[in-house]
Amino acid sequence: MERLTDLDELVLRCKTETARGYVSDAVNCYRGGAYRACIVSTWIAVVFDLIDKLRELSISGNAVATTILNQFEQYQAQISAGNMQGIKSALEFEREIITTVKDQLQFFDQQELTDLIRLREDRHRCAHPSFQKAGQPYRPSAEQARMHLRNAVTHVLSQSPVQGRSAIDEVMVLVSSNYFPSDRTQARTHIEHSAVARATEGLVKGVTDALFFKYFEPNQPLLFSQNIVAALGALLDIHRPVVEARLVQHMARISTTIDDHGFLGVVLMAFDLPELWELSGPPVRNKILNFITAGEISQVIAFLKDASEKPELHNAAVARINELGVDQLSSGIINHHLGRLAIPKALGYYRSVGSWNSANEISEKLIIPLFEQFTPEEIDEVLRIPRDHRADLVGSTGYMKFIQRLHGDPRISEAQLRQKLNDYGLEFYVRQLERAGET
Repeated sequence: MERLTDLDELVLRCKTETARGYVSDAVNCYRGGAYRACIVSTWIAVVFDLIDKLRELSISGNAVATTILNQFEQYQAQISAGNMQGIKSALEFEREIITTVKDQLQFFDQQELTDLIRLREDRHRCAHPSFQKAGQPYRPSAEQARMHLRNAVTHVLSQSPVQGRSAIDEVMVLVSSNYFPSDRTQARTHIEHSAVARATEGLVKGVTDALFFKYFEPNQPLLFSQNIVAALGALLDIHRPVVEARLVQHMARISTTIDDHGFLGVVLMAFDLPELWELSGPPVRNKILNFITAGEISQVIAFLKDASEKPELHNAAVARINELGVDQLSSGIINHHLGRLAIPKALGYYRSVGSWNSANEISEKLIIPLFEQFTPEEIDEVLRIPRDHRADLVGSTGYMKFIQRLHGDPRISEAQLRQKLNDYGLEFYVRQLERAGET
């Protein structure tokens, strides 16, 4: 029963009721052990389905499909008029239809075309005794018949009538919209309702290629676009084996040929698509490491947080953070989400404060923006800095703001705060807090 169930599933995968009708004859022949008839019926199903697809594309305004269909209808008219040339032309049309729609409408990739050519050749061997030696009719195996059935459904009958180039253009328009989500999960919903959702492998590769190279195209709206990253992520989720292999191949090639500005896109994509970083080879990873280690800091700073989360890049990222000036570190905290990565360097600057102006600057740019990130131990260290490092913090407005924010903070109780202030020689602030409490 498993064999029959599999065949039923093949029929159900057909895109339309008409396509299911075409392939049902072939399935019935297979079940009856008539494998020659199965292969002939499978070829007939492919040809009729492709003609139906041409009609649908023609109705929707596709000029190429209209031209091909007009040619076919002209041959039919000649046959109806008794013109023998029409029969010869129609037979040639049928023989070449898979190549025609591949070349002119990009219905298949080369491997899919090869599979369908094998079907056509086996159909001729099954249907034409003159192809065989006398007395030895061709006897295809069950496996051959089943393979042709599977390929016919997968490559043709289960596919929408979408021209390859048109489908790619449709996806590019979709992703280019200002309203296309930059979130991968949301993007998947959009991609699943596009022409690429149940596409052939060739079309998936085509869409992947178009999105990937558009991402790196200079002076274009989609340069380094998060929309493209989200769309590629969605494609990975839907067609992982094909898209994964394609992206890894492209990343390896482009990382060695693109200029330094374009390489920023390589780093962005590698960080935004976790699978891509994991699968990238040593050449790509080493070049990204060199960028983090020695790249212009104004460009590198945007990648330091992501780099720190990858074991191979962590030490390099921390080293670059430790090189940041006050304004650069402030930008990293506010604009690039350095968070706790910035705390050791920020505390280092606080320890070296030599004036109230400096104290206020470091407080405003580094300490206060990091306030919510501090652990109780780090809060304790900030309170000890004036005593342990002779930093000129006491009396500065910025240091007072820090202590005032500790008042009522769940990380330190009021009793603990007062005790630490007294222990560290900051009794002045105990009195300030008491006065603030009285008011």
